[in-house]
Parts: sequence; structure tokens; C-alpha cells
Amino acid sequence: RSLNLRTGRIDGCYWPTTNALDIWDPVAEESLNDNIVVSTAGASFSVMFFGFNMGNFNTTDGTVILSPFANKDFRQAASWAFDYDAFMSAAVNGFGRQAKGPIPFGMFGYNDTSYTFEYNLTAAVEEWNLALTDTDFVDSMNDMGNTMTIYYNSGNTVREQGSLLLADGLANMTSHADADDQIAAGMDAEMSFTTQALEWSNYLDHIRNRQMPIFFVGWAPDYADPDNYVYPFCYHVGTYAQRIAFNNSDVNDYYLLAKAEADLEVRKEYYDRINDILAEESPYLWVYQATEFRTWRA
Repeated sequence: RSLNLRTGRIDGCYWPTTNALDIWDPVAEESLNDNIVVSTAGASFSVMFFGFNMGNFNTTDGTVILSPFANKDFRQAASWAFDYDAFMSAAVNGFGRQAKGPIPFGMFGYNDTSYTFEYNLTAAVEEWNLALTDTDFVDSMNDMGNTMTIYYNSGNTVREQGSLLLADGLANMTSHADADDQIAAGMDAEMSFTTQALEWSNYLDHIRNRQMPIFFVGWAPDYADPDNYVYPFCYHVGTYAQRIAFNNSDVNDYYLLAKAEADLEVRKEYYDRINDILAEESPYLWVYQATEFRTWRA
């Protein structure tokens, strides 16, 4: 597509940000081709995230086991272990901003005061050590053969980069000098973290059938209102809430109240309460919102 745009066969096309520097000078902030306009501006409403399965999941051999992400300390450990800045630089060439909760930046209801996760191995190790004191968590890791595979859909280089960064972060966390001894905690072996690509249709089936402890996907709005995010992510029968077994009675109540509330200030208060609970429970690792990168012929 980019070749067709360069030669004038087409007037515009989607240009992946993984290849942004082929056409964009980030220092001069201008197009490298006088015949092609590049537009960069604010954040889109597309949100990319890891979903932590907090319930049971079906392994490839048909065994049903408890996901290690049922443990909140491990969910928070993973959220501290992910290098957000490295991802933004390596995966999308800076054309993104860290997402902070279910409601995207720029939309009514956005509130980034609750969600404070950043790349911090010290904080990650502290949470990991707490997780190791939970026998159910240790048993779930042993049931997985002490190997966690982070899947992504093949051909998606952004999700591949994100999965590799998370696997590296978790490995660095568990091998850190301050991390408690895994064998002494009851592990059959020290944990390893790997990544694997799946074809898109197979990947979607794995998500629907709860065959993974964690998945990496994105959400774009059907309509520009926080309801279109809070419902799928937070309400117990929402698209992703079901798939990660997230069901919080307070969140469910606040969602229904916000949905019916006409007073914007009161509605915003309900969303703020949901944001606070989501930040504490950490059912998702919010990765990034894409920022604009569009190309067309001059």
C-alpha cells in the first residue's frame, strides 16, 4: 500500500506506525516525501490492553485449572513489570500514549489519577513476593507446568512486541535479586515466560473459550461515550468482563447508575468510583492509546 501511495496509484492508505519512520522525520516533524502529507495529532479512542483471566481456563489438553491471575498481587506485579515507555518507542515509534483505565483519554469520564502503574521492577517484585505466599497461586503455576505462554495474533508486530516485553518483564521480576525463592515457596520449578503466535481465528477462539490465562487485544468504540467502554470491560456480562471472569457488585451498580444518570457531574462521579476499583483490582493491563498517524497524497 505504501508503495502505491508513493507512486500515485492510490490517494491515501493506512500506514502502520511500526513503519512510521519510513515516511516521517520525528526531529523536523515533517514528511520525508513532498508528495505525501503526514498528519499527526491527538490520541484516538482505540485502546490496547492485556486481559488477565481471573477465573478458570482450559488448557490445550482439556484440563481446567485456576488461572494464576486470580491472584491480585500477581496482576499488579505484571502491571508494574511491563515497560510502557519501551513499548511506545519500539512498537509504535512514539505514536501512542499509555492508557490509564477503561475510559480513553479525551473522552468524558477519563480520569488518570487512580491508575499509577509504570515500569517499576522494585514494585513488581514486592507484589510477586506477596503472590508467592498464596498456596492457590503457587498451585496454579505448578498446574501450568511452571511455564506461562503469552499468545498474540500472528502478523501483528505491535502485539508481538508487547507480548515479548511483558514476558521479559516477568522473567526479570522473578529472577530479581530481591525476589523470594520460588522453590522454597512451593514451586515445582522456577517459572519461565514465553510467547507464541496464533492465527487470528484461532486466537479469537482461544479468548472466547477461555483457553489462555492472558490475552492482548484492542477495543475501538461503536459510539463516543464511556458507556461503550465501561460495559464491555467492567460490567459483569460485558464482552471482556465475561472472558476474564470479572464481576464486582459495586462496579455493576455504578455502571447501571451512570448509564441512567442525566446529570453529568453525578455521572462522572460514578465513573470515577469505577476507575478507583479497576485500578485497585487490576483486571487489565492498560497498554496504550494510538495517536494519529495518517497519510495521503499532497
